[in-house]
Amino acid sequence: MPAGSARVSIIILNYNRTADTIACLDSLAAAGVLNPVVHVVDNGSTPAEADRLAEHCRTLPVVRFHPNQQNLGFAEANNRVLEEVLASDEADQVLLLNNDTVVEPGFLEALQAGLDPSAGVEMVAARMLKFSNPEEVDNLGLVLFKSGFSLLRRTPGQPLIGPCAGCGLYTAHLLRTLKKET
Repeated sequence: MPAGSARVSIIILNYNRTADTIACLDSLAAAGVLNPVVHVVDNGSTPAEADRLAEHCRTLPVVRFHPNQQNLGFAEANNRVLEEVLASDEADQVLLLNNDTVVEPGFLEALQAGLDPSAGVEMVAARMLKFSNPEEVDNLGLVLFKSGFSLLRRTPGQPLIGPCAGCGLYTAHLLRTLKKET
């Protein structure tokens, strides 16, 4: 499937960092990436933060706001929306994106170009730069050591085991397969 024709759902989690999440959403809009369905999850923020974010989400096309009454934690909050996305069959690909991320035009297409399901490549890690110093790499995904510990991958020479959840693109097929096997 050509990258531009894939249906993409983006999941962004917020917890009391509404200004960051708004900046992330605005960067997606500026980069022309609001064609996919964007799911913004508020993970039990203060009422003022949640209300401000909900209001901003209403101003953007195809943004769905998911308020949680309490903080469910990073994994549980993302997984609940991921379940909805996979059950609805709305997406061919799912992008998990940190709320403190500012994207550049073409970033989604670059990630999509790395997917090649026919060759078994069904997840792609992004090159994430530090917000405070965009010349410095924050991470290039995850690396697994012989000890069993995983850490953020900092250099291309380290073996990549998968994307960091801060910015990782996955095929819905892979996620559905993993769900069946767990």
